[in-house]
Amino acid sequence: MDRPQTFYAWNDGTAIAYQIVGSSGPDLLLVPGSVTHLEVLWEEPRVSWFLTRLGGFSRLILMDPRGLGLSDRLTEIPTLDERVADLLSVLDAAGSERATSFANADTGPPGIAAAVSHPERVEGLILCGTYAKASWSNDYTWGWTDEEFADFTQFVRDDWGTTERMESIAPSMVGDQAFLQWCATLSRVGASPRAILLLGEMTRSVDVRHLLPQIVVPTLVMHRIGARINEVDHGRYLADRIPGARWVELPGDDFLFRAGDTADIADEVEEFLTGRRGGGDPTRVVATVMFSNVVGSTERAGALGDRAWADLFEVPTPEYALSCAGSAAARSTTLGTASS
Repeated sequence: MDRPQTFYAWNDGTAIAYQIVGSSGPDLLLVPGSVTHLEVLWEEPRVSWFLTRLGGFSRLILMDPRGLGLSDRLTEIPTLDERVADLLSVLDAAGSERATSFANADTGPPGIAAAVSHPERVEGLILCGTYAKASWSNDYTWGWTDEEFADFTQFVRDDWGTTERMESIAPSMVGDQAFLQWCATLSRVGASPRAILLLGEMTRSVDVRHLLPQIVVPTLVMHRIGARINEVDHGRYLADRIPGARWVELPGDDFLFRAGDTADIADEVEEFLTGRRGGGDPTRVVATVMFSNVVGSTERAGALGDRAWADLFEVPTPEYALSCAGSAAARSTTLGTASS
């Protein structure tokens, strides 16, 4: 599909970029985690398919979080309250009274906080490949250690915007050079190294575990079972502590939720929103086929022969068609056909 128009919402002087895909169905606010850029996302066919699929069964509102993509760049680490306010400002600008929030990776914590503090605006919550806490502690042993954060910092300083470490980020795509180069481009245009380091510090300090029992909106938690970054235990922890949450273990080991097979993610989101699957397949179109029939055409075609009958419908003027018919009766039929 054509790339949607980009708009801006404003939160206390900070501009947040967003797009709207589709015009019917429940509102779905997708806040991509990791690195994003609204317009570059549409340049990758797999991602374009996924977003179009979501827009097939929802009114999809897609945004770049502050510091990323087309939104204003960071000058300091944003607070959790500021990130929640960003989400609400996009909903306001998009004319959405209530929406289901779809969060991934580092956008999970503000999505959780928004669902708790503003259930009148957040109708449902989808958490995919994300967490309530990112860093390691004695009571959260699958989080990132200090050494892992230090290694990430060194990676950003040395190799940001390259295809390095894709075997951990998107292992299923390591043989697809076009996808890897697109990811490298997305990294460079989606965030500067300084912005990523600030977001890393934000991720390191976030902890919304205390909010999980307070979530009252319907919640879907999904996680790829073999994820090498943000291991599946993050998702299991969320699902165990959010009342009534639906837990889905997805196949695959990609950290990037837009890498690999995303059809299963789209199916789960569609069922969560609409109660059905397959209704928003972007390969399906509504088409109208019109058939018409000329009275007595079968007999007339037999009398004229295939060539003369074909000439009758291909010629540009009724006068030439009349010459092919060869009789007054044929002239009458031809004139009636031409005038209709």
